[in-house]
Amino acid sequence: MTTEPIAPSPYVPGAAPPPPEPPRRRRRWPWFAALLLLPLAFVFLAQGLTVQVTPREATVSLSGGPYFPLADRYLVLPGTYTLRATAPGYEPYRQPLLVEAGSPPQVRLTLQPAAGEVTIAVQGVSGTALADAEIELADGQVLRADGGPLTLPAGPQALTVRAKDYEPQRLTLTVAGRGRAQTALVQLERRWAELALETDPDGAEIWIDGEPAGRQTPTRLPVLPGPHTLEFRLDGYSPRRLAVLTASRQDQTLEPLTLAPAPVQLRLTSEPAGAAVTLNGRPVGATPLTLALAPQAPYRLEVLKAGYGPHREAGTAPARGTVTRELVLEPELGELRLSFAPADATLRIDGMPSADTGPLFQLPARPVTIEVSKPGYVPFKRTVTPRPGFPQALEVSLLTIAEARRAAMKPTLTAPDGQTLQLLKGGAFTMGASRREPGRRANEVLREVTVTRPFYLGIHEVTNAQFQRFDPKHRSGDFEGTTLEEPEYPVVSVRWLDAVRYCNWLSDQEGLPRVYTLEGDEVTGFDPDATGYRLPTEAEWAFAARMDEGGPPRRFPWGDSRSPEANRQGNYADDTVRHLLARTIPGYLDGHLATAPVGTFKANGFGLFDLGGNVAEWINDFYGATEEVLGAKGQDPLGPGRGRYHVIRGSSWMHGQLVDLRLAFRDYGEDGRQDLGFRIARWFEPQEVTP
Repeated sequence: MTTEPIAPSPYVPGAAPPPPEPPRRRRRWPWFAALLLLPLAFVFLAQGLTVQVTPREATVSLSGGPYFPLADRYLVLPGTYTLRATAPGYEPYRQPLLVEAGSPPQVRLTLQPAAGEVTIAVQGVSGTALADAEIELADGQVLRADGGPLTLPAGPQALTVRAKDYEPQRLTLTVAGRGRAQTALVQLERRWAELALETDPDGAEIWIDGEPAGRQTPTRLPVLPGPHTLEFRLDGYSPRRLAVLTASRQDQTLEPLTLAPAPVQLRLTSEPAGAAVTLNGRPVGATPLTLALAPQAPYRLEVLKAGYGPHREAGTAPARGTVTRELVLEPELGELRLSFAPADATLRIDGMPSADTGPLFQLPARPVTIEVSKPGYVPFKRTVTPRPGFPQALEVSLLTIAEARRAAMKPTLTAPDGQTLQLLKGGAFTMGASRREPGRRANEVLREVTVTRPFYLGIHEVTNAQFQRFDPKHRSGDFEGTTLEEPEYPVVSVRWLDAVRYCNWLSDQEGLPRVYTLEGDEVTGFDPDATGYRLPTEAEWAFAARMDEGGPPRRFPWGDSRSPEANRQGNYADDTVRHLLARTIPGYLDGHLATAPVGTFKANGFGLFDLGGNVAEWINDFYGATEEVLGAKGQDPLGPGRGRYHVIRGSSWMHGQLVDLRLAFRDYGEDGRQDLGFRIARWFEPQEVTP
């Protein structure tokens, strides 16, 4: 900080100070003039404002600018003011007021009385205060009557008063307002009617519309308007119901009701339970049950259960109360002699294992379920009813699964082309021919064969009509002017491959798995487990042709004689084609120059037609000729695993030589011929059998 030096003044001893100057007088008159001019300017510029307020005792005030009151008028300058008016008992008034130059305003206003307090008392019948009453104002607001005084605007007010079980009342109150307290009394009218009720005897409990009324007869019961159901209950008496229709405030006195004694309760049980019960000859249910008996009335009771002796009784019911009866039924027994095989099978009687294997059983004289079972066998189950004094016998032989499947086989099937297939269950037989058999050829190897798999075989050869559904373009042709084309004639001139395709087509029609897998013109697979259509195996064909009567194998279709003993035994080369064929059967006539309709001639013992004669038939197996290839014996043989040619079995209408007519005759080929057709086969598809 910089300090400035203060220069001292020279001191002169004894020197006196100079005399002061005389004061100057101020001029005050302009201010007084201005003050005198302001009121004159206000009076000159001001306008008169008239304010009239009802009530006249109200206090009026202005704010927002200068004004000068003159009685009920005010002198005001142009501008915006706030006008206020107040009076005891009235709502205060406060509004802005615009004063414009040259337009002196006049204001008239009426103050609104302040709200008043109204206490509303609501009473019901006999002056009862209804504290739960509700008051609904005109604006929808709902208040409780016991909530104290109501603050309401002055003037007429519309109200609705409501209380439970009372008629609502609408009224208009004139509210004095200005803070005054008022009271109002509202008397409501009841909605209910009173029912005077009596019963004989007294003391019945009253229920209304399914709910207890909390009263007993005799009584006066308040009931709201409308339909109602009254019920009267008293121990020892049957309930009484009564329908009533009530209107508001319209009391009724009902006729006294006489209560009838209640039925006596009979509680009935039995050992065993489930016994049928009849009361007075009428079925009423099964034990345990409760029955209603007429008081002091006679009754007849019968209790029955199969296998037990009946219970019968007659009596008189008491006047009232409950009767309990606990019955023990005596069993009745019947005799059943039971034998079953295998002997180590399990026996169950009514679902319970039996340690007693019999053969004599004493069983209740009622339906009894007998079960015999063993793993690997089809279980046996049957219900029998033993009868006292009438012994019964039951023999049970369980079937193995295989036996059951065979038993379930259908004897015939119908293919999609309409053909009928016959069931053959197979068996053991000698296939081929002995070296000593006249006409025997080297390819007829003698061997023991067993056909174990049941199979179905077409009873007829496939006809032209059936094959043309598969191949409409196929033609069997004619022979020396004789047609081979008739619809019922067997189809000929088909290759082995054509026959296989036909079988697959049939399988597809029925949704069965194909036996043959084809790739172009070659069969690349054979499924021995498939149940679709196929050609018969050589073993199946030989069994069907030679074992039709269950005896030794037949040599010829007609038997063992070297030639048919009569005409029309089958369609072979007869005398009518002697000029066309090199070998015929001397003196034989079959009535047909070439092929004949299938089924023309007699069927063999299996019901199969033309296994000899008419046309030779394609076989499923590849052709083999030696014992090494065919095997000395076999079970369900399928022939060689591969080869160029396939087996052909059976004679035809072209065969008349002894060697060809034998059922052991075997041929082979690849292409079709005019005397070569086929028939279809299937393995059995077993039904489901549960062990």
